This record gives sequence, C-alpha cells and structure tokens, in this order.
Amino acid sequence: MTASDLPAVTDGENGADGERPRRRRRDRDGALEVAPEAGGESTSEAREPRADREHREPRGDREPRAERTFLPDDAYATLFVSIGKRDNVRVVDLLRLFETQAGLGKDTLGRIRIRDRHAFVSVPKERAEEAITKLNGFDHQGRALQVEVAKAEREGEAPSAQAEGSEA
Repeated sequence: MTASDLPAVTDGENGADGERPRRRRRDRDGALEVAPEAGGESTSEAREPRADREHREPRGDREPRAERTFLPDDAYATLFVSIGKRDNVRVVDLLRLFETQAGLGKDTLGRIRIRDRHAFVSVPKERAEEAITKLNGFDHQGRALQVEVAKAEREGEAPSAQAEGSEA
C-alpha cells in the first residue's frame, strides 16, 4: 500500500465533505442508536424494551456454602513462593500453577496467603519436596520462581505468626 492509495484527509477530524462521521451508541434499554445530527433527533432500531425488574420472584435463602475440610496443620508444609501481589498474582493463579506444574489440585492444597512480594502455600508434607523440585526455577510470566519451605517452618515456629507480624 502506498500513500496514494490512502484517502485524502482534510481539516483535522472532519471527513472530505466537512461532516463528522455519525457515532453509534446504545440507549438504556439496549437498543442501538445512531448519534443525532446537529439539531436532529436520534433514531433507534426497533427493539422490545427491557423487562421491568420489579416483577422478579425473590431468590430466597441460599444454601450455605459447604465447609472445606483441611488436614490437621501438622500434616501440611508451608512453602514460600517468590511471587506476590506486585506481580499481579491471585489465588487462582497459584492454584493453576500448582495444579499444572506440580500436580497438586485445589483439594490437595491448604491455605494460600499472598503478600506483597511473595506468597505462602500449604501443601501436604509428603508432597512438599516434589512440589519444590517441579516449581523451583519455573518461568512464570518472565520471572524464575524460587520455591522453598518457609523459614518459620524450618525454625519450628508457626509461619503465619512470623509472616503476619513482619509484613509491611
């Protein structure tokens, strides 16, 4: 394509004939409108108006969410993972990462806590070394992960107590 193939542009935003192109928008009822000409009326395509919401049946009480059962705390090892909120990591991202790379589904994992620069993930103790081996060095969105047993756990202290108090 060469410059001669492009249409001529005149007078800033206006077209060659000096008129602005008409914009399209949706009104409150969802009908497609064409923006009015200067001094003109808008036109809507024929569409049924949205049903009035006041005639809805009440939802009623919902059943309570089923409680998740976890293994006792001493059955889990807490892993430090070197990505956190600053890396735009969410719980679902960590769940997917552990499931696809380490073979640990959400029913297997315990508590997940995401901090500013890192996260803590509880995994069954018998699968911790396997998860560390598979995840350590894995490239996640351009960053090589560093995964290890949380320091508080290595020192025999509860990881949540140390992490909660020292987080800025």
